[in-house]
Amino acid sequence: MSGDSVAIGVAYRDQNLDGSTNGATITSYAIRSSTIAASTITGSVLSGCTISGVTFSADYVTGATVTASTITANTITANTITSSTMSADLLTGSTVTASTVNANTITGNTISSNTLSANVMSGSTLATSTITGSTLTTAQIVSPVISGTCTIGATITNALGFYGSTPATQPTSANQAAAAATAPVSVSATQWGFSTSTQAQAILTLVNQLRSDLVTLGIIKGS
Repeated sequence: MSGDSVAIGVAYRDQNLDGSTNGATITSYAIRSSTIAASTITGSVLSGCTISGVTFSADYVTGATVTASTITANTITANTITSSTMSADLLTGSTVTASTVNANTITGNTISSNTLSANVMSGSTLATSTITGSTLTTAQIVSPVISGTCTIGATITNALGFYGSTPATQPTSANQAAAAATAPVSVSATQWGFSTSTQAQAILTLVNQLRSDLVTLGIIKGS
């Protein structure tokens, strides 16, 4: 399809789509069990569609708008998605591998139970979206804008790492307990000290534990 092609209420099943789809409007589609390979999709509008069980390989999608669509259990491999707008979409149970996603706006989406491997996301905006139960493996997210309330690590057993450190679960230790808040005592007019030796030791223990925890997560080097 090219030019001013419009396809409404169409079901594609067991199809092989090769070549180019430019300037098309595709509305209320059901695309199932198809292979889309070595294609260029440019300046198209994809709206209210269901894309299920499809394999996308070596495709190039640029300047497209994808709106209110459901994208489920697909394999998306070695694709380049550039300057596209994806709004209010549902991406579930899909595998996205070795793809490049650049300068896109992704808004109001639900991204659930997906595997994203060896991808590059550069200069994109991810806003008011939900990413649930997904696995991101050796992915690079470069200069993204993430707005709204974000949670990093859904539970304390999720492993996180910063600056290339080995991911670790939330550090826990009895040594993280707060030190006694007893007021310092005056030794002289200009000198003050701990209220007790116990308080002094507790502060040292807490500081060293916090340092250890920050090093574990890779937030500080520790030396």
